[in-house]
Amino acid sequence: MTVHSLVFRGYWREWNWPALPHAPGVYCVYACTYNEREDTLKLNRLLYIGHSNDVKHRVRAHLDDRQRWARALKPDEELCISYAEVADEQARRQAEAALVKHHRPVCNLGGPASLSRTTVETSGRNGLLSRTTARA
Repeated sequence: MTVHSLVFRGYWREWNWPALPHAPGVYCVYACTYNEREDTLKLNRLLYIGHSNDVKHRVRAHLDDRQRWARALKPDEELCISYAEVADEQARRQAEAALVKHHRPVCNLGGPASLSRTTVETSGRNGLLSRTTARA
C-alpha cells in the first residue's frame, strides 16, 4: 500500500489567485463565504479536486473549469483554493484519485483511475477533507 501525506496550504480567494506559488501539487476548490466585518472565511462545499505540475498556472489558465466551478456557487459565495505541494507526478495522481473517490466533489466529472491501493493523510488547511482517506 502507498501512503501519501499532504500538508495543505491556503486559502486563496479567487481575487488572490495570482499569489499562488508556481508549484506541483494537489489542489482543492471550495465554495466559500467571506465575512468582511469579521475577516473570516467559511468553507461551504468542496467543489473540485485536481492535480498539476504547476497549480498556479492550472487554476488561472483553464477558463472552462473556472466557469464550471463558478456555476456551482450560490449568490453570496466565491471560489477559494488550497493546495498541497507534491513533487512526484505519480504521487499527485494517486492522491487525487483517492481524494476524489472518497469525497466525490460535485465538479469532478467521473473521477481518475487509481491503479494501486493508496492512503492519503491530510493536514494543514484541509477543510472539509478527511484526515485519512483509503482507496482500494
